[in-house]
Amino acid sequence: YNVSGCKASGKAELVKPADRDSSLWAAARCSDGGNYGFQLSLSPSGNSRDWVIYLEGGGLCDDNITDCATRGSDKKSPLPGADKSVTQIDNRGVFNRSTSVNPTFSDANLVFNPYCTSDQWSGSSTSRRPTTADTQGWYFTGKTNVRSMLEVLIQRYGLDDSSDQTKILFAGSSAGGEGVMVNANDVKGLFPRIATSNRLKIVND
Repeated sequence: YNVSGCKASGKAELVKPADRDSSLWAAARCSDGGNYGFQLSLSPSGNSRDWVIYLEGGGLCDDNITDCATRGSDKKSPLPGADKSVTQIDNRGVFNRSTSVNPTFSDANLVFNPYCTSDQWSGSSTSRRPTTADTQGWYFTGKTNVRSMLEVLIQRYGLDDSSDQTKILFAGSSAGGEGVMVNANDVKGLFPRIATSNRLKIVND
């Protein structure tokens, strides 16, 4: 498939792990059961081995602390569009491709993970749990989604622990920052050489 347009500023490839291989990643879901997807913008030059992997924030709900019936549709459903399609990525801050605005990461491989599980990226449920938002229940699979995303990057896009050039910035804000802490040991486990050589940076914003 042709995703050459994904290297344009502000553009990315939409990656839905469950659509890529349901035998491996069928459990990568949003709360409403739709297949989870993330946005991937590879290095424009093709030369960078820097990876910025970001977890979006957006509060939480569990019907104890916060009522799930108050959650908006954007926090329970996957990104619209088909797997392998070109999508628009947020072109601000660390995701900006301008060498003057963002000289450190303008050529990096950028991965934006939208938040759609209301669990601070910590859940790994395999069945629906009843909530005030839906009597049929929601999936809480944030941790599963992070693992699936990382495995796709390793298997399909060359995120390689064996390379001495690979560097990873694993970051998130708000609920995404909590998710970074929840998933930090998993990331270190998948990339032991990168972690022990101080080329893995973890930022909880």
